[in-house]
Amino acid sequence: MYQIRKLEKYSVIRHSETAFLDPDDFRQYGYSGETEQEFLEFIENFDLDLDLDSRLDEEALKELLKLKKDQKWTECYYSYWDGEDSWHESGKESEYESLRNGYFDTQFTTLTDRPPITPAN
Repeated sequence: MYQIRKLEKYSVIRHSETAFLDPDDFRQYGYSGETEQEFLEFIENFDLDLDLDSRLDEEALKELLKLKKDQKWTECYYSYWDGEDSWHESGKESEYESLRNGYFDTQFTTLTDRPPITPAN
């Protein structure tokens, strides 16, 4: 007797509210760039817990929190809309605590573009 299961994979893209940020508000935090791309990278790496203090004005903080803490998410794409991405695996249910592979020791798979996930010992 074989143990076979079906797996499905979906992706979701969602976005936060749009934040309106002025680069000049962040010069006091070490931002020295001049381009939109540089500012985007600065905001990406800005850590609220490490970098933020009381120097940022209330309105700028409110906008920054839309990206960093108080996100209100809206889904804009769900891969299920394009069809199912699924495959089958055979193997054995496992006591090994691996949520990554769903407590299953995969021996064979119909998924051809990547090898089965095997738990690290």
